Amino acid sequence: MVKEDTPEQVVTGVHKIVTQKASIAAYSGPLLTAEQYALYEKVLPGTADRIVDMADREQEFRMQNVKLRIGLERRRVNSATIVSLAMIAIAGIGIWQGFLGASSCHSASLE
Repeated sequence: MVKEDTPEQVVTGVHKIVTQKASIAAYSGPLLTAEQYALYEKVLPGTADRIVDMADREQEFRMQNVKLRIGLERRRVNSATIVSLAMIAIAGIGIWQGFLGASSCHSASLE
């Protein structure tokens, strides 16, 4: 259905023009932009502070998690080193005992 012009529009030759503007913005980061914070504060006062506090807690949690993983990895490496050295020591003692046992067998057979 085509909308016809009203008599006032025909006489004055004025037509209402509607324009729309759309924009897309991309942002990546741990915190919002200043404009986004302002919008949050306008809608719900105190929200910006809560968002910043949440980001601080998240960063603290991640740092604790990294420190914990580093500590566990250090313990794992230390344990593996101790076990390896113990096995080398046991093998060395076994070889030494075998050498001493073989020496005593040879000396007993020589007599």
